[in-house]
Formats: sequence, C-alpha cells, structure tokens
Amino acid sequence: MDSTKHVCAQKFFHCFSCSLCWEEKTFSSLFSIDVIKGIWSKIRRDEPELLSNFEEFLGRVTGEIKRTHTDLTTMESALRKYELISAHENCWCY
Repeated sequence: MDSTKHVCAQKFFHCFSCSLCWEEKTFSSLFSIDVIKGIWSKIRRDEPELLSNFEEFLGRVTGEIKRTHTDLTTMESALRKYELISAHENCWCY
C-alpha cells in the first residue's frame, strides 16, 4: 500500500511540476518544488484528510500562474506591437 502511495505521489508531482511555470526566477526562488514536496509529505503524514484540499489548492495556484503568465505574454506582445506602430508613425512625422 505504501508503494502505491509513493507511485501516486510521484505521478502527482510529475504532473504538477510539468504544469508549473517554475522556470521563472521569481517563482523558483520563492517556492521550489522540493519545498512543496516537503509540505505535501508533511500533510500526507500528519493530516491525510487535508491532502486532497492541498492538492486542489496547488491545482488552482498552477492554473492562476498559467493564466497570469498568458496575460503577461499577451500584454508584452501588445506593447511591442504598439511600440513598432508608434516608431513607424514617428518616422513619417519627421
């Protein structure tokens, strides 16, 4: 049974770590995957009834990070486009 839990934990963290944007220095310096694994293990050991809540929370945080990253990318792209258009229009003025 313990090996089943271990396999489930490995699958969960593999999916979790693959789905996060932890390559960002801001996130990796604040929350390393090792810290999250430690918290997950402590909850699993000390308060297993809360484990599903913690996993749901991690899923929601992951989703929010992805949405924020997408929003940031979209805004940066719009800003670059605006800068190009503005530079092009300025050339015509002079």
